[in-house]
Amino acid sequence: MAQASNDIIPPVTDRPVKVLQVAGLDHVFKAFLKALVVAMQAEGWQVDAAACSTGDSQFLRERDVRFFELPYGRARNIITNFRRFQALVKLIRRERYDIVHTHNPLASFIGRAAARFCRVPVVVYTVHGFSFYEDASRLRYHLGLAAERLAGRWTHLTFSQSREDHDLVVRKCITPPGRALWIGNGVDPALFDPRRFGKEQRGRTRASLGIPENARVVGMLTRLSREKGIREFIEAGARVLSRMPDAWFCIVGGRQSGAYWHMTLDEIRSLAERHGLASRLVLPGHREDVPEILAALDVFCLPSYHEGLPRSIIEAMAMELPVVATDVRGCREEVVDGETGFLIPVRDSRALAEKLLHILENPQVASEFGRRARRIVLEDFVEEDVVRKQITAIKQALARDERGDD
Repeated sequence: MAQASNDIIPPVTDRPVKVLQVAGLDHVFKAFLKALVVAMQAEGWQVDAAACSTGDSQFLRERDVRFFELPYGRARNIITNFRRFQALVKLIRRERYDIVHTHNPLASFIGRAAARFCRVPVVVYTVHGFSFYEDASRLRYHLGLAAERLAGRWTHLTFSQSREDHDLVVRKCITPPGRALWIGNGVDPALFDPRRFGKEQRGRTRASLGIPENARVVGMLTRLSREKGIREFIEAGARVLSRMPDAWFCIVGGRQSGAYWHMTLDEIRSLAERHGLASRLVLPGHREDVPEILAALDVFCLPSYHEGLPRSIIEAMAMELPVVATDVRGCREEVVDGETGFLIPVRDSRALAEKLLHILENPQVASEFGRRARRIVLEDFVEEDVVRKQITAIKQALARDERGDD
């Protein structure tokens, strides 16, 4: 890396604290950072955002957050990533940010490098899931770990949503001791509350999806990617349908621009056709009415190959839905196997079908799972608590910088 700039940004004095949120794609701000942005603005801080654009920055405009578009680049494209680094350096020097807060592995590496180069007083990294995971190749694992350790030297605070990620940060010395904090993940339990939606609303939502009112419905809310276990979902759905003729299946979500392993709607429809599920699979694309969609389901499913700490599961649990998910990092931190749902092996469509059938054929079990799930959300996964932890830690880091503490 190039030698760090001598243009050191001074401590905060007579102006608002300036924060730059850096992510891979602009949809991250609306999907995952809305409450944090609002809380930072409530502190009187000026919040800007920088990411590659997919045209999904309406939320930022509504909150008077300036959005700066960055060049798009893949991990292997050194040239475009260097351009992204250059763009960030230029932006940080011009705006003289007090805090740079980064998200997503590649964007965070580049963002932290730029922040270090410009000597930003407080550099924060939120781990939403590492680029190396349980079933990654040895090369990918060690390259990813080496990159995280390097960038950890430029980081004042590392927030981990998953406890397993936090333990890994500490155990693998990714961030110096005292700079790692587990923050968790959460939702607004007042928004995701099944009592907001009666039988009539459930029927209207099902009708909008083309699903009969009395069907039994299994659903996923996810981006359209192979790594989310869409193939296994369809294979399991075919097994369930052979025993339960009134079952329907729903995959809600869109293709994320630039996502690895993406699938098109045509690919998913073709796969469903081959397995005899096409007439019972609904693909409504991206939807904004997530609580309404969840209220129309009977079981939530997420058979991912790897995860960070998926918010979709927390949303489903808050809506008192039983969940069947893979036994991977993140999912197993949310789903209590045999109490709020089931954990299954990765890429095991037979096990997925068996657990879905067990829940669908036992309404009392499903109801008990759902009630326990919401109680856990109210205890451990409230978004307000997650945001408060971050604001408090960042304020403390700013205070240390003003005092000149390490």
